[in-house]
Amino acid sequence: MKNKIKFVYFDVGGVLLFWKEALTVFAKQHRKEVKDIHEVFLKYDDLSCRGIITPQQLSRGMHKDLRLTYNEEFDMLRLAGKHFQPIPEMHQFAAKLIKIMPVGLLTNIYLGFLEMSFQNGFLPKLNYKAIVKSCDLGIVKPEKEIYHYAQKMAGVAPSEILFIDDYKKNTTAAKKLGWRAFTFDNTRISESIREIEKILSLNN
Repeated sequence: MKNKIKFVYFDVGGVLLFWKEALTVFAKQHRKEVKDIHEVFLKYDDLSCRGIITPQQLSRGMHKDLRLTYNEEFDMLRLAGKHFQPIPEMHQFAAKLIKIMPVGLLTNIYLGFLEMSFQNGFLPKLNYKAIVKSCDLGIVKPEKEIYHYAQKMAGVAPSEILFIDDYKKNTTAAKKLGWRAFTFDNTRISESIREIEKILSLNN
């Protein structure tokens, strides 16, 4: 028999907020194909998520690789501040859930981005029991070390954690370590929430 879920971790990008519009805007403003921007972006994304480089260094690197003159208006942190979008249904769900069990954030994220997202209302300001940021630890999902750290922060057994992420590779990694996990589909938000609620009904 499966253990009851006692803690829920939410991913940030793709679960509580939409972030990819920032890259689309960058591409349009520079008359580049989105796929070309994304390819260059991925070159620096891992380093940024690990906190090895800052968002400003990522932006300068992208401009250099794309042979563009650097413009502070297209700094990734500034772009994110203008073009991230909250996912209200998930904000409401998290706010409701935290009334009945501890909730945390487990995210691959850049230095300064979480703080900016709270400040701009892209994330719900809740009393999270744990906030696990890749940029503070130098490790990223789906590496097992970040899940081990997050589990210690949650203070419950792996089988008592539900992890919600929009990337299957990240939920698969969590399951291999004994977590419960759900791959969130942000093109089917209402349906995804209902499926999560079904999983959590095990607590009834």
